[in-house]
Amino acid sequence: MESAEKKLRDKIREYQKQGAKVLLVRESFFQSIFSDVFSLGSLLTAFYLNHKYIGGSIVLQIVLAVLFFMLGYNRGSKRIKTMSVKEAKEYFKNV
Repeated sequence: MESAEKKLRDKIREYQKQGAKVLLVRESFFQSIFSDVFSLGSLLTAFYLNHKYIGGSIVLQIVLAVLFFMLGYNRGSKRIKTMSVKEAKEYFKNV
């Protein structure tokens, strides 16, 4: 048992030397699914309504496409925090 703990400590030290990062995710699985469905559903509904009732305005489609790509690019920025191993240890001591 002690050898497994020692291996784990050695691995952590090795990662620290390499400048490893810790990702802290503040979202459950179901919250993530619900958020994705709502966000993508809203955009797809806007595309559909634009096509069906507004006549497929090119300007609106471009704006919606930009929003779609922004959504994909910034998807996890609010819920994922990146920190070093040392910062993570301090963070979890205070939690």
